[in-house]
Amino acid sequence: MGKWSRGGITPSRKTCSDVIDLLTDYMDGGLAPPETAALEKHLSDCAACTEYLRSLKSTTAAVSRLRRETIPEEVRRRLRSFIALRPSAPWT
Repeated sequence: MGKWSRGGITPSRKTCSDVIDLLTDYMDGGLAPPETAALEKHLSDCAACTEYLRSLKSTTAAVSRLRRETIPEEVRRRLRSFIALRPSAPWT
């Protein structure tokens, strides 16, 4: 059951926040056909969500082109030492 079917959220009662929560699943093809249709209907009427989706796609594409770098062992050792010496945050 999709997000728009839970908690009283239906395709006819969706918000931009609902749409934004679903965009990654939408891009991955993970929405059920009724959810996809409702989301696409919202996008056709909402320039802000359409722009958000365009930006999300652009960011995802840019990140996928990044090279994975290996951190030199000396940097890892120094980072671990630094973290070990820091006091814990008050919320941890």
